Amino acid sequence: MYTFFSSLIGLFVLSLYIESARTALPDTAFHLALPIAPSFTPTTSFDGTWEGMHVDENDKHTCLPSKVVGTIRNGFVSFHISHDNSTLKGWISETGELEIYSDSMQWGYHFSGSASHDALTGEWEMSNAPCNGHWSMSRVSV
Repeated sequence: MYTFFSSLIGLFVLSLYIESARTALPDTAFHLALPIAPSFTPTTSFDGTWEGMHVDENDKHTCLPSKVVGTIRNGFVSFHISHDNSTLKGWISETGELEIYSDSMQWGYHFSGSASHDALTGEWEMSNAPCNGHWSMSRVSV
């Protein structure tokens, strides 16, 4: 009986610790769930299949460059970062502004950027690692 209660107390303490760590994180897009709808009307102007890279510009070179691939369909963005299996989702506006959210709480990604014709470019950073840099993608098919 004692073992059961001590395990229960241990789980309670662990859950309090996890919750306190989670709520201490900054309130940025990479820690928010993907909203039901974007803050603008998405456009189909950039629909297609895209591929490119994100590159670390940190002097420590902690994070390796990685391939980023995905699609934009009806203005909805769905990209995949190859080296850690993270997903970026969001929308693109008529002016080419990207509203992107990451599913990776482990890596704390924040991607921002814009589009022009057949190119996407932007900046990225991580909340929990000394990594930051630029990313770019090209449209490979419509």
